[in-house]
Amino acid sequence: MWLRDRDTRILWVSLFLLFAATLTFEINLTRLFSVAQFYHFAFMIVSIALLGFGASGTALAVFPALSALSPSGTFSAASPPHTTISSLNADSKSSSLDLDDAGMGYVLQRLSQLAFGTGVSILIAFLLTNWLPFDSFSIAWDPRQVWILILHYVALAAPFFFSGMALGFLLSAFPQSAGVTYAVNLFGSATGCVLALIVPTYLGGEGTVTLSIALAAAASLIPRLRLYRLWRPLLAASALFLFSLFDVGWRFAGRPSFPFLELRISQYKSLSYALQYPGSRVIHRQWNAFSRIDIVRSGGIHSLPGLSYRYLQPLPSLDGLLVDGDDLSPILSPSTDAAFVPYLPNAVAFHLRPGSSALILGPRGGLDVLTALALGSEEVAVTQINPLIVETVPIYQDPRLRVHVESERSYLRRAEATYDVIVLSLTSSFHPVRSGAYTLGEDYRYTVEALRDALAHLSPDGLLVATRWLQDPPSEDLRLFALGITALEENNANPRDQLVAFRGFNTATVLLRNGSFTAEELSSIRAFLGERAFDLTYAPDVRAEETNRYNILPEPKYYLSYASLLNSNPRGAFYEQYEYDVRPPTDDHPFFGHYFKWAQAPQV
Repeated sequence: MWLRDRDTRILWVSLFLLFAATLTFEINLTRLFSVAQFYHFAFMIVSIALLGFGASGTALAVFPALSALSPSGTFSAASPPHTTISSLNADSKSSSLDLDDAGMGYVLQRLSQLAFGTGVSILIAFLLTNWLPFDSFSIAWDPRQVWILILHYVALAAPFFFSGMALGFLLSAFPQSAGVTYAVNLFGSATGCVLALIVPTYLGGEGTVTLSIALAAAASLIPRLRLYRLWRPLLAASALFLFSLFDVGWRFAGRPSFPFLELRISQYKSLSYALQYPGSRVIHRQWNAFSRIDIVRSGGIHSLPGLSYRYLQPLPSLDGLLVDGDDLSPILSPSTDAAFVPYLPNAVAFHLRPGSSALILGPRGGLDVLTALALGSEEVAVTQINPLIVETVPIYQDPRLRVHVESERSYLRRAEATYDVIVLSLTSSFHPVRSGAYTLGEDYRYTVEALRDALAHLSPDGLLVATRWLQDPPSEDLRLFALGITALEENNANPRDQLVAFRGFNTATVLLRNGSFTAEELSSIRAFLGERAFDLTYAPDVRAEETNRYNILPEPKYYLSYASLLNSNPRGAFYEQYEYDVRPPTDDHPFFGHYFKWAQAPQV
């Protein structure tokens, strides 16, 4: 009786560890793909896991011998070939694991083998996808990418196949104890989910992979305590466990581990471009449950979006902040020389509202925070959802700030304060409108509902300012303008009197006012733009001849597009005939970067 109780405990502990490893690996894969490729590839992981689990069930159903006692060896001498374990229990009314010593030994051996297969396949899948990456951009003309994608699917599905096979095998072996089997499986899976949220902070994404391997190897080793006579499988499982444990230990101690495990980043990501500059290096890297941040030190970083070319002094030295290897944002501190700040487009709001209270929504590296502080804001609140950024970027430690570590939308829905200026920070790098990889990126900051939430926090005569990249023909900037129009109209306001837009060399800025712009404000805006060589593209009293003075185009296409959109009736007719889809995004369709229309299919 004691032996059977011990075997039962070994069985459940092994199953628990196996599924803790499986779910830790699955969830961590979504992070690895977000960093190494692009975040929407992470959705593929769920389908791959289901593919592996489904394939294991199919294999057990199509090939019943996989759930049979082995026809050879000491464990099955008393049983006929291909006798299933469940058939041995079919007449049993007990809910216990009612097998003889040989049968239990065989079950433990199979479970150990499948757990070992899970651990090895996790390692192989990670190394394969890391060292032979899939290039989605070249699949149209490089047929090898199709085979690489298939190979990735097979390799990544293998760990889920083995763990699914283990679960199916145990359900077949002990049908009367299916409830206990599922309970242990779900408890292990839940533990894996928790580990995937906690562990990356301490081990990074790569270390979480080796932790998954260690858990699977432990799930393979524990049954070997019962099967100690089979020393070769014991050595193999021990070697896998020691390798992964060594890597986990070194990472936990903050030391570099095996170089071949370091995650490789797509050549198309901003981090890859930044590191091409001579002398560039990563000076800080840190993970948490939903992001990886890199800080790059490079002489080639001069990222001050929208800065007027009228600013002729040397730029300050900047480091670059990247989240998941993309969207480089300049890192600034309160001690940064702020002489350039008045030449930024968002400075117009503080020019109109000196000494204002300000809310900066998601400023990443802190450019808009420095702008508000340098231009005299007396009260500055900041929302930043990522605590790693708050801990790492120096400007967030400024005592003049009130930092809220939460999403912009959450703060806007929760808070009751009002502000003279609200800045919707530009945090994404320039991506051509045809960059299909970015069209699937949700951004709940740029929706009609988000702008309405922000407008509700403006004080009387308050200003909301947002800047986006210029595209040709107008698309990204035009969508921002459409967002402003729609948000104001849904608030029963008049966009004709409450909107101003202007452009610089490579950015467009939209200014929304709580109430109509006054003649004095419009005059002050024109003076601000003229000193910085920014072109007005819309104002309540705009004239066509003043929209193409500094950044001269063959025709004032931005002014014409804005005026056409504002004057269209019904407005849907403009959206239907325009060459890109520039309808304002909503919370139900939050894809600010999606401009494709089916009418463009022949061009593609």
